[in-house]
Amino acid sequence: MLDLTKIAAAEMRENPVLGICMIGASITRLLSVLFSTYLILWIQTFVSGEQGNPRLVESREAGKTIYQNIMVISVLVSAFVFPFVGAASDYYSPKTMIPGAFLFRAFMTYLFSFVTDPNSWRSFIVSILMIIATIVENISVDTVFAKNLPKETRGLLNGIYSLAGQVGLLAFSVAGGWLFDNLGSKSPFYLIGILDFAYALLVLVLSRCGLFSVYESREKRSRDRELEKKKFSVYPNSQYSGPYQGRGGSRSPSLELFEFASQPMTKAQAMRSVGGDYASGDP
Repeated sequence: MLDLTKIAAAEMRENPVLGICMIGASITRLLSVLFSTYLILWIQTFVSGEQGNPRLVESREAGKTIYQNIMVISVLVSAFVFPFVGAASDYYSPKTMIPGAFLFRAFMTYLFSFVTDPNSWRSFIVSILMIIATIVENISVDTVFAKNLPKETRGLLNGIYSLAGQVGLLAFSVAGGWLFDNLGSKSPFYLIGILDFAYALLVLVLSRCGLFSVYESREKRSRDRELEKKKFSVYPNSQYSGPYQGRGGSRSPSLELFEFASQPMTKAQAMRSVGGDYASGDP
């Protein structure tokens, strides 16, 4: 177990995108707990009038019916949206899709604070949009993680990726329950909004700094290193210090020949370059 942990840690040090995606996966999957637990608890507060909410729902059975209607409509809309989300993920860079999706879901949790009736159109729309944003988050983060997986440790990292999501669910279940009891029925929604906003900012900052490479697998990095070695270390003797410098400051004779051949010249210059005399016609 310790060896596996060391291997995973080494992979994430070599490519930090893997660890960033694991954090994103943990945050993305929190909506399943939010909707399966805290959404229905929030609706039930309108039955008993708890936490300052008015009695807008007649009974617990009516509250369950409202919850089921929200989930059924959300599933139907999500099934229709999935292909379009996949197409958008192919068209736009994950550097845009990931922070955009997390910021959008954070904004939806903010709008949820204005919902005062669980059976209103506003409640249905905000809930559906939160699920759509979660779909975009899932597809974008999973795509980046899969593209960065090295072949040698693909199974190990996939397992840790799933574990990170489950750990996030467990932590949110505990924190969300405490927040629900002590700070209000909507506080678990606010927590997800804060986490979404923080993660979006993290990805934006890392992308700006060049630390969030989207499609940089180990195989690609190895190929790039090999190309650099071939490009910069052909001849080891010259003291040239330019863009084609080799091990000892070398400059490739083939490069010099290419640069010479690329320059325009007159016919007389061409004859002199091969040892002839254009004016006399001698070779």
